[in-house]
Amino acid sequence: MPSESKEVDPLDLSPSGDEIANLHPLVAAFADWGTSDDMVALIDSFVSDNSGSFYQASLDEEQNLEWTGLHRQYVELVETHLESFCKEHDSNTADLFDMIATVNSAVSEEFVPTIIRMCDYERFFVSMKEAAEIGMNSRIALEQMEETQGKGDFNLSGCYKPRPDLIDKKQVNQYYVYTQCPWYFRKLFVAATANIKDLTIHHTDNEFTIMYTMAFFGRKKKTYQKDNKVHITENTWGKKIKTTCRDVLDKQLVEIRVDNPHYAPDGFTTNTFHVSKDEDTGRDVLRWKRRIYPSVDSDEPALDDNGNEVGSDLYCMLDEEAESTIRRVTSDEGRGGHK
Repeated sequence: MPSESKEVDPLDLSPSGDEIANLHPLVAAFADWGTSDDMVALIDSFVSDNSGSFYQASLDEEQNLEWTGLHRQYVELVETHLESFCKEHDSNTADLFDMIATVNSAVSEEFVPTIIRMCDYERFFVSMKEAAEIGMNSRIALEQMEETQGKGDFNLSGCYKPRPDLIDKKQVNQYYVYTQCPWYFRKLFVAATANIKDLTIHHTDNEFTIMYTMAFFGRKKKTYQKDNKVHITENTWGKKIKTTCRDVLDKQLVEIRVDNPHYAPDGFTTNTFHVSKDEDTGRDVLRWKRRIYPSVDSDEPALDDNGNEVGSDLYCMLDEEAESTIRRVTSDEGRGGHK
């Protein structure tokens, strides 16, 4: 793991000359608005305060009035702030989304932020349910981890606390530059990657599930079948993509391979997860390593102009505070596991 004293050079997320030529000031302002601490805190607060009733709820059952009422409140909240933003910039929401779609028509719909996509009831429901079940999923992860401890089995289950201070934002930015992600959303992605929290992993014989919360993009939950066969899953934006997943036992890691998005160069991206001991503290550290490959037949990852691999690295410590809280609650409830 990198030293905590590592200094990251100041990050310049300014658009390039070509991007400036195609960039409308309203879209640039929207990127700033979307990454603001105030907006992220507003949505996080709403979800945290109102998600409790969605615990173990299902879209297949009759939707109660409380859920639909909360959805109306959420839509009104987002619309109010979005309209305020547009008014401040002498525009309207229709013009804003038209401009986002036309700045780069190759990506358009995929890049509507989750806080706005959640105005769709189904997406809202899923986000609220996942937020409500963070505690339950953390408990399951802890049980899976304890089940394999001492057996020598390879298992990454656990609750992890990301270390944003160890993220090289220039490296993350270079990844999105390579994928030809538009500047205004590249800015969002870099900020969101640096603010991942509540990372939980369920690692079973057949599946690998990773759950985390990203600033501005909400709670994410992705489950992969570990059979090294091609499966169709959804990316961050709900778009269908091809993925494979497998345990690499000789390296004690999990590897997920996903197709690059359609707006990026041909090829694929690998996400690998590996736990090792931190030399200074002796604590387990999870490294989430992402690398992009320039073609479907590539054996080596793409390199930037300085000869560095194109990708990003997220380091996470086992969350001992979360583990002790789960154990205390379990003990207080007089049971040894989740319901």
